[in-house]
Amino acid sequence: RTVWALLLRAVASNTQPLLWASLVYNHAADASLLSLPPAASVFLYAALEAPRPARGYSAWLLRYFVFVVVLKAVYQLPLVCAWPSFSLRTSLPWESPGTEDPHLAVCAEPNSRHAQEPPTEILKTVRLEELTKSFLFQLGLRKHSGPYAAPPGQTLLAALTPPILAVLALLLDREIADATGAFDAARSEIARQASSRASSRGSTAR
Repeated sequence: RTVWALLLRAVASNTQPLLWASLVYNHAADASLLSLPPAASVFLYAALEAPRPARGYSAWLLRYFVFVVVLKAVYQLPLVCAWPSFSLRTSLPWESPGTEDPHLAVCAEPNSRHAQEPPTEILKTVRLEELTKSFLFQLGLRKHSGPYAAPPGQTLLAALTPPILAVLALLLDREIADATGAFDAARSEIARQASSRASSRGSTAR
């Protein structure tokens, strides 16, 4: 019980570094444009604020991660094509001549030369290479099931684990900050520093 209590106390007293670490880990795991802003904000804003960032920063992070998680989940819908970027499936028969059912909604192959070929290893390699070069893949929107999954074998749960961990760390940090009054102390410190700078500028002008 003592070890558990010490562990909880250690976590509760270091929620801010844990939050920053989770934001950096999220970008390291996802390596996309969508994961870059939270990680960059740690070094460009959060770590520079003393004693801690304002409440608005955590509110922005929470809204951003909710948006990213919902966007990634919506991208898994069969209606959305992985290739070409920003395209939807079509059920027009003349646009899917290679399917067993001509009325089945399909997406275009990344390389038209292999569009009519069976899904051989060559086609899978070409498809993966083309998908990883697409803008949506670099953005962070990737399929996690079906023939367009990239990277292969990664489930949606595995892809969403880093941002979900970041959200949990964010909620824990907000809860601890609210309970200890850290946000109010930070607001008072920022106001005091602003007042001090204004006073020093006034005395210099005189």
